[in-house]
Amino acid sequence: MASRTQHSVAEALHRLSGQGREERLTHLEVLPPRSGRAAEWPAWTRPELVEAWRSRGIERPWSHQAEAAQAAHEIAAVPGADEVHVGLNDLTLSLGLPNRFLTLASGTLDEVAAAVLAAGKPLGVGGLGRPGDTGLPIPADLVYAALAHLGATRALLSRSFFRADDELGPEAVEAVRTHLAAWRERPATELLDARRALRERALASTVW
Repeated sequence: MASRTQHSVAEALHRLSGQGREERLTHLEVLPPRSGRAAEWPAWTRPELVEAWRSRGIERPWSHQAEAAQAAHEIAAVPGADEVHVGLNDLTLSLGLPNRFLTLASGTLDEVAAAVLAAGKPLGVGGLGRPGDTGLPIPADLVYAALAHLGATRALLSRSFFRADDELGPEAVEAVRTHLAAWRERPATELLDARRALRERALASTVW
């Protein structure tokens, strides 16, 4: 029986290259499974972050997580870079995950966020829908909570803002800012609970 991961990859490939989109997929290579390789925490990693991960049974990051974090740290240190925004689409494809919500709840994104914040730069991640929007595949509050957990203070406006029957004005944008700020004030335990709920929903989700 094929695993859920195999099915998810096949579904992702179909979404990328099906229905007249064949030109979008220019190369496909299937690599054999490889065992995970751990790495040391980067020297700039905050001690409280290392302790938090170790308290959850994670002694060291995977090598790809450490590499992503180091790359983010170097990007954040570039002179003239006032802030860093992490897009989820390309990162999800690079990690081989079936949807963006799993990326949002991933340890790799935690490391990237920590690198940006360690450099003292504001962090933006992905996009946000309208607070309380019940028409989204993943509850909006779980995404707001995930950004608050990462320390993000910025985000793009998701496509759900541009429905034909919706108006996008200053009030709608300010509502997003206010809601994210409110989530940033929630206790860390509540943010972790929301993150777990996001991961469970993402694992069961069939959306990209």
